[in-house]
Amino acid sequence: MAFSSRPEQHCPDVPSVCHEVLAECRKRDRRPGALSAGFMVYFTALALFQQDSHDDVAEHVVGAIPELSGCIPHKASFTRARERLGPEPLERLFHRLAGPLAPPGLAGSFYRAMRIAAVDGFLLDAPDSNANRRAFGGPNDSSGKPGGFPQVRVVTLTATGTHGSIEARVGGYNSGEREPAVAMASSAAGMLVLMDRGSPGVELWKAYTGAGAHLLLRARSCVARRPVWYLPEGTNLARMNLAGQKGAHPGSVLVRVIEYRVDGGEAIRLLTGLFGHDAYPAKELAALYLDTLRLHRHEWHGDWNYTLRPEAYALASDAPDPFDQPSPDLAWLCHPALTGMPVPEREALITTLTALHESQRETALDKRRGHRPRVKGDGTTGRRPILTLADQLLATLLHQRLGLPQAAIASLFAVTPFAINRRIRDIRQLLKDVTTPPPKGQGHEVKG
Repeated sequence: MAFSSRPEQHCPDVPSVCHEVLAECRKRDRRPGALSAGFMVYFTALALFQQDSHDDVAEHVVGAIPELSGCIPHKASFTRARERLGPEPLERLFHRLAGPLAPPGLAGSFYRAMRIAAVDGFLLDAPDSNANRRAFGGPNDSSGKPGGFPQVRVVTLTATGTHGSIEARVGGYNSGEREPAVAMASSAAGMLVLMDRGSPGVELWKAYTGAGAHLLLRARSCVARRPVWYLPEGTNLARMNLAGQKGAHPGSVLVRVIEYRVDGGEAIRLLTGLFGHDAYPAKELAALYLDTLRLHRHEWHGDWNYTLRPEAYALASDAPDPFDQPSPDLAWLCHPALTGMPVPEREALITTLTALHESQRETALDKRRGHRPRVKGDGTTGRRPILTLADQLLATLLHQRLGLPQAAIASLFAVTPFAINRRIRDIRQLLKDVTTPPPKGQGHEVKG
């Protein structure tokens, strides 16, 4: 397998490249000032303190750079300076500097001599103007009227080992990720490209394989669902068709299907063009997908997701905490003076609820997988839930017995009020099926 054909980037001389780009775009300052074209390139491209306004960012860096030696320009000056600069210098600078960063052999950046990359998309708010709404679109409310800012969809090809951007495309809110992803196929030559399940399609598959890339994509259960050949290790070969096509249509593509479960939950279905089950074992590819994209459970709907964006997000601890035990830092809330329940009684209730919860969950999963036999893992994969069942019961007791507002309980458990509200509803539903009701103290009628 060949490495990416794009040249490696080794500590580029960014100031020189910046001056070259400004000269190519003919961006010269008419008169000296604090917000020169060169300064605005750094100020905009670095995205310092990206959640703050321009003048707030200037307060952070004033005195540290010559252009802002004790003077903070008005925010309108930043707006005019960005308009003078325009988008072309930033776009050229990105394409001049973007590219693979990891040297050959860097751990976590290669699989069997193939550079590992991933395609990911995200949305950014744009200024609320008629021009932006016509160009990009945005979310609408139930009546069809604009429900927020216009939004720009950014799709990137990112090296997973270094998180360095290799290529990027910008589209509108309604454009979806597949079209920009297809446009980046030529930049992925010689790479193993990972994508989430919204991406698979014959057009995308042919674009990347035609460019010399290999794919490892997550797909829905309805994609390539009819095996045409079974491999010894338990995977199978199937055909992925264009919409509306059936059977072995000449426009279809042959893919290898790998299915596995994380923590005994939802099945993850992967498609790849790496057909050699000896050279590319299914267990290796499944572990690669899980570890490289750093899958984590979504706080609200419980599905497995990943992100390549630079902001930090909280991953559940890798320590296998039992589902029927409270989180260690919340054990003090379990005191009978707060819960109104002796420890043995509360533990017995947790055991009963856990058994009922597991039974209901397994029944739902059995129905979703069409009553096929469950493939059990070895118990070493997956991450603990954000809220254990013991945590959920504790939150319900605090809310029902002491009248604590759900927002305050959410702060104690470091989750959103929406998550607490949903978990309390779940526990109340479970409590309807058991004989031991939660205790009600004198503070039960206190409104949150």
